[in-house]
Amino acid sequence: MQTTHSQDLASAVAGMPGDGEYEVHSFAAQTDIPFGRIVVWDNTNKTVALPSATTLGDVVGVSLYPDLKTPYAGPVGATNAYGYKAGEMVRVLRKGRVWAETEGTALAPFARANIRHASTGAAAEHRGKVTASAANVSAGAETTQGPTSIVAYPPPATSTAPAGLVLLDVNLPA
Repeated sequence: MQTTHSQDLASAVAGMPGDGEYEVHSFAAQTDIPFGRIVVWDNTNKTVALPSATTLGDVVGVSLYPDLKTPYAGPVGATNAYGYKAGEMVRVLRKGRVWAETEGTALAPFARANIRHASTGAAAEHRGKVTASAANVSAGAETTQGPTSIVAYPPPATSTAPAGLVLLDVNLPA
């Protein structure tokens, strides 16, 4: 039984749009995709997925938290335990600001985001997260610098970024 209740709401959750206008497209999910993660195009299946190869692939955008969908309980061990199931339509932000999951070192404002896409091992749970960690081609720890159109944006002056999240400014071509 719950005996306590916080009166303070989180200032943001993974996949929540930031301020301003944004452009969203929907794509079928090839795999389970947590909210607030970078997704890439799978040309073979014509779907989106978390990056999982030794190279990053074509970035489509950031998976959004849905307004009207009951999220499923996500992958065991993932920081963000909710997301889209394989086969569902994923709302993907292509332009605008969005709260995304981070891993490791925090990104400085206006820094270009590096994207985790570990192909194997324990680091695989971080696929699609952004990080300030240096690019790395070691098997199981792959990290690639993201496109210049995805950068960290300073959080609003009245708040700080919640732990494990960063506000991204995304401006991918149409």
